[in-house]
Amino acid sequence: MFLSDIALLFLYLSASHLSSLLFEVVRLPPVIAYIVTGLLLRLAGLPAPLDVWEGLAVFSLMFVGLHAGLSLSIGRSELRRFSVIAFLNTSLSIATALTLLLPTLGDPSKAVVVGVILANTATEGVIALSKYVKYGADLEAALRISIGDDLMILLVATAILASLGKLQVLSLALSLTSVVLCSAVLTLILRRGLSTGMLNVVTMILLLAVVGLSVDSVGPLLGGYFVGMVLGLARSSGDPLLRIASHVETVADSLETVNNLITMPLVFTYIGYTTTLVSVNPTLTFAGLVGALTGKAVVVLTLSKTRLITVFSKTEVLSLITVRGALESAIALTALKLGVLSDGEFSSIIATALLTYPLAVSILAISRAKTNRNRNSS
Repeated sequence: MFLSDIALLFLYLSASHLSSLLFEVVRLPPVIAYIVTGLLLRLAGLPAPLDVWEGLAVFSLMFVGLHAGLSLSIGRSELRRFSVIAFLNTSLSIATALTLLLPTLGDPSKAVVVGVILANTATEGVIALSKYVKYGADLEAALRISIGDDLMILLVATAILASLGKLQVLSLALSLTSVVLCSAVLTLILRRGLSTGMLNVVTMILLLAVVGLSVDSVGPLLGGYFVGMVLGLARSSGDPLLRIASHVETVADSLETVNNLITMPLVFTYIGYTTTLVSVNPTLTFAGLVGALTGKAVVVLTLSKTRLITVFSKTEVLSLITVRGALESAIALTALKLGVLSDGEFSSIIATALLTYPLAVSILAISRAKTNRNRNSS
């Protein structure tokens, strides 16, 4: 093809944004549109500048993590209860998924990795499907369940990949240490006053240190999430870090346009392009779907019986938190690049993530139809 690598990437980005508009009509999040675009590009036989694309996609994972971390909005008073919900949700989901996947995969280590990845709920998917939900209390319950998943799954996945010897632990430790040190230095500087220009420079150093000291793609993802989470907690708690939170959030907002236009589409269109449909294992995909549904059913029943979360419509909450999407796809990409997952296993995970959306919508539609019939009969 006569186009340069950069020109090809911009062509693919344009296609991904066009598809996101089409998917918005059926109330599906842009992430799914980007992945499908990548799939179609590969099926069409179009070339891909993989070296450039992969490098930019790995760098963009920092912004994926930052965005996910900033979405964590919870005060210190709720932190303990929130942690219990997150622990129960993640552990029950992983245990259920692992039980179903172990006979399918055979290899315990791979079953654990895939089980952890498929245990997560796509927060952006819950928000997208919330247009179907009338009850605010149930939507809030679904969001509380799903948001805690992000951090827990990311930590567990990182620990497992490190234990398998696939992560450069020293590099990851340096990455996280840089976040802590930069945050501490930034706190001290802010208390003494700092010009806006210098504040911008220090803020960018804080964000870019996450990437600069890590060579593993999970480093930017995990580091970005931690930065966003700390700032999100500071913002909602009103503590002395509030000025840091508000300033970095302003910087993040200014980067949001670039993130929406370039980085997010780059990551997930690349994931779609890397996925090979011919290598999808139907058995593994089916087990993943059953695990997604069964695991979250166990979570909803447990949380409602223990009264940690009030659920009025268990079916609606279950359908909302069944969806998979951004974070698990990014972790799966990391596992693929580190050689933990094969192309077939990675592609099966992505196929499972794509299929959870129509599954969730179907459950919602059936639930609504049943409710309407009951109302009409009464």
